[in-house]
Amino acid sequence: MKILDLIQKITASAVSWFPLTFCIALCVGVTMGTTFDAEALAAFQLTNKLNDALLNSAIQNSAIWMVVVFVLFGVGVTALKLLKNMAIEDAIHLINKFATILLVLPIFISFEATDLAKDHPFATLFGCFSIAAIAAIYFYRLPGINFEKLPIKADYYKWISIGVVVIAATAFAITITRFSIQHIQNLRAGSFDLGVYINTLWNTARGDLLRCTFVNGGYHIYAHFDPILVLFSPIMWFDPKFENAIVTQSVWMALGVIPLYLISIHHLKKHWVAAILCFAYLLYPGIHGPSMYDFHSITLAGPMILWSLYFADTKRIIPYFVSIVMLLFTREDLGLTMFFVGFYLFYSKQAIKTGLATMGICLAYYFAITRTVMATDETFSYDYYFEALYVGNRPLAESLVVTLLTNPMFIVRQAFTEAKLEYIIQLLLPLAALPLFAGKKRFVFFYGVAVTALVTKPAVYNIAYQYSTFMYPFFFALTPVVLKNIAEGDFFSRLGLDTQRVLGAVMAFILAASIGVSWNYGVFRESSAFKDGQSHFDRNPTEFQINRYKTVQKIQKMIPQEASVSASKMVGAHFATRAHIYRFKELKDTEYYILLDKDMASRKFRDKFKRFLRDNRYDLILQENEIMLFIRKDLNKGEYPVLRVKHNRRPTI
Repeated sequence: MKILDLIQKITASAVSWFPLTFCIALCVGVTMGTTFDAEALAAFQLTNKLNDALLNSAIQNSAIWMVVVFVLFGVGVTALKLLKNMAIEDAIHLINKFATILLVLPIFISFEATDLAKDHPFATLFGCFSIAAIAAIYFYRLPGINFEKLPIKADYYKWISIGVVVIAATAFAITITRFSIQHIQNLRAGSFDLGVYINTLWNTARGDLLRCTFVNGGYHIYAHFDPILVLFSPIMWFDPKFENAIVTQSVWMALGVIPLYLISIHHLKKHWVAAILCFAYLLYPGIHGPSMYDFHSITLAGPMILWSLYFADTKRIIPYFVSIVMLLFTREDLGLTMFFVGFYLFYSKQAIKTGLATMGICLAYYFAITRTVMATDETFSYDYYFEALYVGNRPLAESLVVTLLTNPMFIVRQAFTEAKLEYIIQLLLPLAALPLFAGKKRFVFFYGVAVTALVTKPAVYNIAYQYSTFMYPFFFALTPVVLKNIAEGDFFSRLGLDTQRVLGAVMAFILAASIGVSWNYGVFRESSAFKDGQSHFDRNPTEFQINRYKTVQKIQKMIPQEASVSASKMVGAHFATRAHIYRFKELKDTEYYILLDKDMASRKFRDKFKRFLRDNRYDLILQENEIMLFIRKDLNKGEYPVLRVKHNRRPTI
């Protein structure tokens, strides 16, 4: 009778808690019932396209696991009642409290089973938010841990946090380097932009500063003014390979955890918070795409912006202005970006003189460079990035003013497109949108937001490209400021909440959201939604791709270092370490031509390729794995047999 009475009490008490318990059991049932069964997983993905047998199999698997969960639930309640003499309602409540985190499981299964991130980005981001919200609530409701009573010295937490961050940053640098090199060997990086930067670094290392034969005018200053490349050029002194640039960029991006950690400690004095923010940084898709998308000077600016904001926060004037100068030398438009950092320092009265000096230096530098060094007919114009804003033949600035005065809703529509909202959410969700609550300090990312709102070129508001650098360093630097306000303010205490628990819950949200967003849009897990620039990452190259790269290496050995070369876009980067390397479309009178069959199949280059063949000035001496090597006829002294061109317009990759 006692057992029957116990079962009756458990049943009666469970009624009030049944909805939550049922949801937990359902989530576990759906997850476990699909994880170990390919057919059930397919049912989870395409329920409306399966026959009754497969659908019934999926339902049965889930039902069996739900029964298992309910049995385990009953056993747990019984054990707590008999062993701990706990009231049944308290036992049910305790088990539910600890099991609530299992509600996130079906969301992860939906990420795994479908192309949700690619096909339904807003649903994916809502799923990531849901996971993070459940994690935050779960953490807040857990019993608190008194770390002071643990047999660990306080200083040990500091060194444990630092050690974990160092290990994570090292793993990030190694993984990004390995993936990037593999991606480039798959011929997914072209003359623009990897070839441009490799050629610039190679020429600069040999004393021809910022020379680049890929760009108009023969010097990189006509595309972007980034003399900081002079400081990075020594990587091309002894072993001139693209891998050196990739390793440098990956390590440089990983080192961004140092200023971020210091900013966090400066504001909060909590090493565990700093460690979690560093993890969020390393998991951040907003740096995965730029880190793997070729090599760019603007990508290098991310960690330097964090350093400049750290020096500004700690009022280290000399290092601050050194960092500003370094940023100005990184790219000309960073003058406009950092102008608003100076504006914040002035407007907030945190450092009026420093702010005025920053604004003056940044504006003077930007206009001096754009009106002198870059004011030539050879300079590449980026005005087409804003082509939808032009009114007649008016300049961009005048067009913008006219539009604001005559049709301001056009600007609003331009700013709030779905793609731009998706981009902003992808950048802010991993940080719980905290930078939006940073008060006056929000001025520091004004330039990035303004450009994103006005620009019409899709690459600028896509996390796969380097342009996220205009915002993400500011977002990370502002997050500890808001966390400090949470920890030291009384807003949540006035709501009857424990402030320290709220801080822990927010950090749980940040960690969970970072994992969720990185799971779908980051590089560490294979995902159809991840891109670096325009292309997907093939982490498992086919035999054809491996052999194709062997052909590239073979051609590298065949061509003398001093020879002049023209190359199509997807092979140009692999021959960029030479004084004379040109794009195929220029049809220069070079000694060699290296052409990828796929490049020549594009409509853009098809006519040029036909013209190149009609000129009949080059002999085809190698056609292998869809790569063609031509040599100028006067250089072919019978050493190489002449082949007949076999061009496939739709090559297989």
